[in-house]
Amino acid sequence: MAADKHKKRPPRKGGGRMTPRLVEEPNEPPPQRIVRPCVLLAPASGTLPDALHAALAAEGLTPRMEHDPEMPMAELCLLRREQRQRPQGDAPQAPAPLVLAAPPLDRTIAMLDALARHVPDIPVLQFNGTSLCTHRAAEVSADPPVVAHPPASAEVSEAELSTLLSNAPQNPASDPT
Repeated sequence: MAADKHKKRPPRKGGGRMTPRLVEEPNEPPPQRIVRPCVLLAPASGTLPDALHAALAAEGLTPRMEHDPEMPMAELCLLRREQRQRPQGDAPQAPAPLVLAAPPLDRTIAMLDALARHVPDIPVLQFNGTSLCTHRAAEVSADPPVVAHPPASAEVSEAELSTLLSNAPQNPASDPT
């Protein structure tokens, strides 16, 4: 009987190792589905604390990480455009927030001023070491920024071409006369 224990098993179909089956605990609730994006401005040096990850998960936020203070505003505007292009349900969603992982320094303060001036309806949250608190609330009464769309056609009309050419400096070397 002991010899049967050490017998070699026949190979499985497909060859390869067996993978263990995952068993779910019946008493544990399913993990919260994180569906709302945010932009996280964090220092490039060091690692993010586990408490920050927990705070983001508690708010249902999925971060898009930025390290340069000049980039979050652009990323937030891209998220806004993505949100507008998706089909809306009954109520429009709030814009994605900016989350500050560290106290703001000069360049970050300048970006926050520009954010408040150009897109005041974007909330700014600050991580305080254990949770997320409001750094600047969104101004919901503020008009959203105008969305500029590219021209419908890349073609240049004759009127536009003549306007462009009449205002262009003449190059004497290319003049055929």
